[in-house]
Amino acid sequence: MKRLPTFLITLIILFAFGCGSKLESNKSDAITQHGDTLIGKWLLVEYASIKSVNSNDIITFHAEGSFYRTLNESGEWSYKYINPDSLIIYNKNFGEQRFRIIKLSNDSLILQLKENVIYGDTVYNGTFDDIEKHIRLD
Repeated sequence: MKRLPTFLITLIILFAFGCGSKLESNKSDAITQHGDTLIGKWLLVEYASIKSVNSNDIITFHAEGSFYRTLNESGEWSYKYINPDSLIIYNKNFGEQRFRIIKLSNDSLILQLKENVIYGDTVYNGTFDDIEKHIRLD
């Protein structure tokens, strides 16, 4: 009789871990799939509802995690794709920008700035207006 509760507990634990690893696997596949969509060159076409933006403002995401912006401040840039709706862009000498991905498809990328963290304790929290709309160039 003492073995039955132990057996049930073991079965429940195995079942929980089995489902958890399957969910993690699916989540990882989704990140890889959407992360691949992010890689490439994107042209900024609208910022904060202003349609007249600099036509040379191009951002490029590379597969190894590096990031380049044609109109960027100086510094070493990289990015991290967190999950299907989060993106962090890092500047080694400056800080980081945290975005929510509103839309990511083969031809469009819409980002909302959530936080701008400047190294040295200054933090800016984005507003609903801080929307960047990009179209794919390649």
